[in-house]
Amino acid sequence: MAPPAVKAARTVRSISGLGGIGKTQLAIEYAYRYAHEYEAVLWVQATSREVLVSDFASLAQTLDLPDKREKDQLRIIREVKHWLQEHSTWLLILDNADDLNVIVDFLPRAVGGATLITTRSQVTGKIARRIAVEKMEMSEGIRFVLRRAKVLEEDEPLEKVSSASRIAAQHLVEELGGLPLALDQAGAYIEETGCNFLEYLDLYGQHRLMLLKRESSMPDEYPHTVASTWTLSFFQVEQANTIAQLCKQYQLIGEEAGRLFYEAATYLRQRARYQEAESLYQHALHIREQQLGPEHPHAAYPLNGLAILYDEQGKYIEAEPLYLRALRIREQQLGPRHPLVAYSLYGLANFYYEQSQYEQAEPLYLRAWHIREQQLGPEHPQLAYPLNGLANLYGEQGKYAQAEPLYLQALHIREQSLGLEHLEMATTLQDFAAFQEIRGNQQDACSLYLRALNIREHVLGTQHPKTIQIRTRLIALRHALGQYEDEPPPNPQS
Repeated sequence: MAPPAVKAARTVRSISGLGGIGKTQLAIEYAYRYAHEYEAVLWVQATSREVLVSDFASLAQTLDLPDKREKDQLRIIREVKHWLQEHSTWLLILDNADDLNVIVDFLPRAVGGATLITTRSQVTGKIARRIAVEKMEMSEGIRFVLRRAKVLEEDEPLEKVSSASRIAAQHLVEELGGLPLALDQAGAYIEETGCNFLEYLDLYGQHRLMLLKRESSMPDEYPHTVASTWTLSFFQVEQANTIAQLCKQYQLIGEEAGRLFYEAATYLRQRARYQEAESLYQHALHIREQQLGPEHPHAAYPLNGLAILYDEQGKYIEAEPLYLRALRIREQQLGPRHPLVAYSLYGLANFYYEQSQYEQAEPLYLRAWHIREQQLGPEHPQLAYPLNGLANLYGEQGKYAQAEPLYLQALHIREQSLGLEHLEMATTLQDFAAFQEIRGNQQDACSLYLRALNIREHVLGTQHPKTIQIRTRLIALRHALGQYEDEPPPNPQS
């Protein structure tokens, strides 16, 4: 899109691409570079008609129009469009116009101005000439995330970075689909925390939603995270009840469609909408098997998602072979010591533990522990998961001398790396409390339950099921000990 000095007539362009691809950032950059060429640069949000009307009313105020205090919405829109008709060399940016039908009534019919639209729709018809924004190529993405993490300076060659970091960065670019916003957030996290790329990959496997919700370093004008941009699509899944409509609307094919199916399935599974999630996981698996092959590492994600889905519903016969297949793919394609292998091992170990199959669970917990210790270090927070799992297992087997030091080690790691008030601390404290209660150490158990309760009340609130669960157990234990005065107040709604 040329600045006004070199353009001859009314120009309407659309920047289109996936959520998180950098459309708004490109519009910001263009406006910043060429603002001096325009009489006025006007920015409105186009997420809905209501938002557009509100922003056009703000434009009337900014432009000091005679009817700026008019309450008639249609008149305000006409006045702003009339101003655009009467003036030249203006730039109007309509951001996040994913439903192009919404903006038709707001587009000015004027000569001499320029309109720039950002949209996820890849079919713009006669409304605008489309500028497609593609995801980053592999080499471009590797350089971008290494530089964002301050591992590689702007003018340094890629060879300055260790081969291990380059390979880990490549895995990260693959995992994040080459989305600039996601890579920016990953690089920012790595820079801020001092973790390495392998550690981030492992964290991402465990806490993908939390990491995607982190704000990026994009300017204040673009506050959205990757999670929020994709959640907009998932909201449409709830409304339209089918992800296929999104793929059709945004012309998503191949791996892009597979990724959207997978993310939407996980979103629905976390909300216990299992029937819908199951179908989407199966679609994601089918696409990845067709596009990438049945043994590709990306096929392990929907396999693992399906396994968790069946596990949560008690469908253990269906879940086990999926856990095993996902683990086998990762071991063969990524190597037996990859962090994602440890993630699969830990999930499968939990699966066996929950069914009291302790002989199958123990070696899996041990392998996950050793991989994480070797890859991430002995104090890394991810190490606490298999330690806590092993402690629970040994406690169930009556191996108290082996269980207690593992609980203490898990608590120490979480205290040092996450802090005393972190939600994960409550999990280990509750498990350790139950262990002490079984051993007959009721006073120690009360103290641990109380610490866990305080954390969950602070983080989750007093009405959350997990908070109520600990409160109920603590009250029962105190009653058994004849302690009534200092018990925490009961839930008023229970």
